[in-house]
Amino acid sequence: MGETGSLLLQTGRLHYKKAAARHSQGDLSIWITGYEGAGKTLCIPGQIEGYDVTKVERKAFLSNRSLIRVSVPDTVDEIGHWAFAGCKELEEIDISGKELSFGSGVFRKCIKLERISFPHTSHGCARLLAASAVDLEADYLLSPAQAGSREWYGWLDGRILDIIRESEETALKELVYCAEEDMLAKQEACLDGQVKKKTRIALLRLLYKENLSRDMADRLITFLQRSVHQGRCPAVWETLKGGCEERFAWCDILLDAGIINEENLDSVRQSFGVEEVELKACLLQKWQERERRSSLWKQLEL
Repeated sequence: MGETGSLLLQTGRLHYKKAAARHSQGDLSIWITGYEGAGKTLCIPGQIEGYDVTKVERKAFLSNRSLIRVSVPDTVDEIGHWAFAGCKELEEIDISGKELSFGSGVFRKCIKLERISFPHTSHGCARLLAASAVDLEADYLLSPAQAGSREWYGWLDGRILDIIRESEETALKELVYCAEEDMLAKQEACLDGQVKKKTRIALLRLLYKENLSRDMADRLITFLQRSVHQGRCPAVWETLKGGCEERFAWCDILLDAGIINEENLDSVRQSFGVEEVELKACLLQKWQERERRSSLWKQLEL
């Protein structure tokens, strides 16, 4: 192990070590090994002590509870295993490097992660990259060079279909029962969680349509319709709750597909509860706008 040190920043203290540079003999590079601090935003510097920062070591930010946004400089060409795993407040990570390798589980259990931005990626692609790392557990999709290409979207859609097709038994196999009396409740919660994850992925892909085939869109709509028909309505509606930036647009998708309809509109709105006043009002407004347009078309036809 090389010489170690730490750098005091406004948001906390960054720990590092010096290592031999891989791309030039005799030179040194800096590897980030850890972080201490309560800051919400961190910009990892491109150089420390005059040497390029080239790697974020494995577990460097493991289970950090404060960071919301992190920027990684273009000097970094490797992020190690589980580097940001368990960072439960992390929402955005901006990675400037165009050639980068990732270890396994880099963003595992980053439950609030919304965007992983690479150079030249669109907003939608950044959202889908985050879903790839967290919900799809598809580390192979974390590729700055490929992200956003037609081939990349093909890999993404293939993985989404794999997740959509997962059986209930797959969701239950990792469930650990603590007590016999809790078994049924745990099973139900686990299955609802599986449906919510699938619903979130399906709605994200239907919203960000770049390179989305008609066949793929039809499959995702069919999954959503089947989930509702099979009695998993609460799990689907629960996906719309919370602070997700797309939830109002998702209402449009569900309305257009007839998944939210005249028969269930009131029950859907009631399921949101008193804390989701804005979402309830938005859904009602969107429904009324559709009804007005429909009425207008009927009048024009006459």
